[in-house]
Amino acid sequence: MTCRISIFLMLLLSAGMVVGCGGTEEAPDVSGNSDSDSDTDGDSDSDSDSDSDSDGDNSWEPLEAGNAPMSVGGGYVSINDGQWKGYAWNTAEGAYEDLVSVILPDDFSGLEPGDALCTEGLVVATFEAVEGDTELAHTYEGLAMIGVNLNQEQDTEETGESTPTGVIQPTLDGLRVNAVWRDPSSGQDNFRARVQLSGPNAADDELDRWCYDVYMEDFEDGPVFIPWNKFHNYCFESLTKIFAFPEGYYAGQDLEAIVLQLPEPTGKPGAARDFQMCLVDMYPDTAPEVDTEEAPEDTGTGEAEDTETSEDTGNAEDTDASTDTE
Repeated sequence: MTCRISIFLMLLLSAGMVVGCGGTEEAPDVSGNSDSDSDTDGDSDSDSDSDSDSDGDNSWEPLEAGNAPMSVGGGYVSINDGQWKGYAWNTAEGAYEDLVSVILPDDFSGLEPGDALCTEGLVVATFEAVEGDTELAHTYEGLAMIGVNLNQEQDTEETGESTPTGVIQPTLDGLRVNAVWRDPSSGQDNFRARVQLSGPNAADDELDRWCYDVYMEDFEDGPVFIPWNKFHNYCFESLTKIFAFPEGYYAGQDLEAIVLQLPEPTGKPGAARDFQMCLVDMYPDTAPEVDTEEAPEDTGTGEAEDTETSEDTGNAEDTDASTDTE
């Protein structure tokens, strides 16, 4: 059965309920202050840890933190004490027949300091007719997005006008991001999201936006680090196309916003996905140190020398001979 958004369901969404094809349920508690389950911790699942997922670790503890580098108040975001600053926004795109993508709340003006940027709604798969083909073609225009402007002053009460958005050039080695999403109607979260770097012309120029696909399993150990030079104009394409366009990697261009996206689901015409999505934290960061195993010390027993001899007279020679034979 196709899940369709009605005025009644929209009212449920605006009242803080999550709407799925099978009914409604309460939105997950990401604050950790109150919940509706039977255990004694502060989250909304039934396990004994302190996070809001269903496993036994504390990976989602940052969801409950109010002292993260990203702080939000009234929809205005400050990261690293104003290193990045600007208003957060959200939008949903995509429609098919009477199905329309929707995202709530309308804006983040009601958020208190320490709140995460959380949304819920419906993403609709988009299609179009192709001349000479009887089947409709996927256009992949359905999206739900949470965006944060990176260089924008706070609006002044005197004028009531929105302040213009500026640009930044990011520092350090990459972006550290913490996010959570799921389909509340099925409980599944094994579908990808996308982190996008948006330049000032991103809306009209696909070469002025760079993206990187992430999955919930990537966040099992906490916030994910993405090097700046891993973002690509066509992260959603095949690796063959990405490798064939090396100039598509991000290389320090001006950025206006960073966006968390949920792409439309795959499937036949009429496909749609209920979603809940939170951008919890993001900030520039240095690359994590890579653990390297130290070579075993030479104890003077001759074991290392014997090992080298064995390697030289064994497989290495066989490999060379095989190559020569070819």
